[in-house]
Amino acid sequence: MNPSKPGSRVLLTGLGCLLVIRMLLSLLPSYTIDMNGYTIWSQYLANQGFKDFYRTYHVVYAPAYIYLLWITGKLSLLLSAGPVLLELLVKMWAVFSDIIGGCLIYSIAAKHKKDNLGIILGILYILNPGVFFNSSVWGQFDSIPATLLLAVIYLFLNKKHTLAILVFASAVLTKPQSGLLAPILLAMIFREFNLKNTLYRLKLVYSAIGGICLYIMAVVPFYYPTPLYKDANPQYLFEKIFYSLGDVFYWMYYLYRKSLDDYPYATANAFNLWTLLGGQAVFDGQRFIGISYSAWGLLLSFGVAAYCIYLVLKKRTAFMLYFASFLTLSGFFLFATRMHERYLLPAIIFITVCSLWDKSLLIPMSVLSLCILVNHWYIYDMARRGTIWISRYDTVALVTAGASLAVFLFCAFKGYRYAVEDVQAFEKGIFIKL
Repeated sequence: MNPSKPGSRVLLTGLGCLLVIRMLLSLLPSYTIDMNGYTIWSQYLANQGFKDFYRTYHVVYAPAYIYLLWITGKLSLLLSAGPVLLELLVKMWAVFSDIIGGCLIYSIAAKHKKDNLGIILGILYILNPGVFFNSSVWGQFDSIPATLLLAVIYLFLNKKHTLAILVFASAVLTKPQSGLLAPILLAMIFREFNLKNTLYRLKLVYSAIGGICLYIMAVVPFYYPTPLYKDANPQYLFEKIFYSLGDVFYWMYYLYRKSLDDYPYATANAFNLWTLLGGQAVFDGQRFIGISYSAWGLLLSFGVAAYCIYLVLKKRTAFMLYFASFLTLSGFFLFATRMHERYLLPAIIFITVCSLWDKSLLIPMSVLSLCILVNHWYIYDMARRGTIWISRYDTVALVTAGASLAVFLFCAFKGYRYAVEDVQAFEKGIFIKL
């Protein structure tokens, strides 16, 4: 974003006001269960450091966000923060991420000479109730990986492949569910990289080395031996080194598996397909029409991934990359099992960007934002009244899930039209060749 541009100056002027509004919203009561954990963990990290953190608490969050809680704890000590200020400090990371996400939307628009529309969409994203309820009210941080994932696509389109892969690794280290965008990333690598070209081969090598180093730097301060290492029981120095290195890379998977196993249900308060089919808080190993919920989830999710890869390979446009990313993230939320109410949020930033080219997408974007808000608010409100799990066939959940599914199917159909019909069939300038 160039501050010398008139559009940039307008956006920068407004950002201060938007930040004040968002921080005021952050004073609203948080989701107590999550916020209590974050504040306690931040104080522990500030006083005790990283060692034994994951063994002291049952924490299923990836290390990158824990580093932010460590900084939060240090700031709270420096400021002698009370409970209200401490909660505000916890929330500020996601709030700042929302602001950065809005700026990134504008940057994408400016690149394609849509500055004015970019300002409007950037502000709409920052003030989107479906977005700010997650960060400013609930106190979660799903907008951080959302912004990082949008940056991944943006960097790839700007030929900064190595940096894009490192940002993707950072997103996964912040929230492992970011890995759901991997099919699009792999499709881009397959499409963009010419393995016969020495430069591209070097980029892949640098990316791999950088990703490995980033992972090691993030994980090692928290690492403790997993059952894999303990069961191997290495005796000799070479064996210990070999199993230790392997265990460091297994550690993240082990942590994520624990997270999934905490709520082994077809759906865990996420208003999606399995809500409509009676899967709320039902063990996903239970059979549904012959096979388990989890098997159905895998089949449908792989189908969504395959379709989105097809779109990316079929139409070589910036728009299609953003649109396929939106479909991938929303599709996994709707069809995979063990989803939570918050996992649809990263899809919003992508469909907002897509509206730069096709303004008709503002309608499904608005409906989906409302669905996300309802899913968040309903669980949040029930928890405040002492109920953690909604009933199996809750009316609000069924209606919201049906609306979210309808939006996805509508957008999936539009994606096919975008891919197979002539450019002239759509709004002028919708497709911008790479």
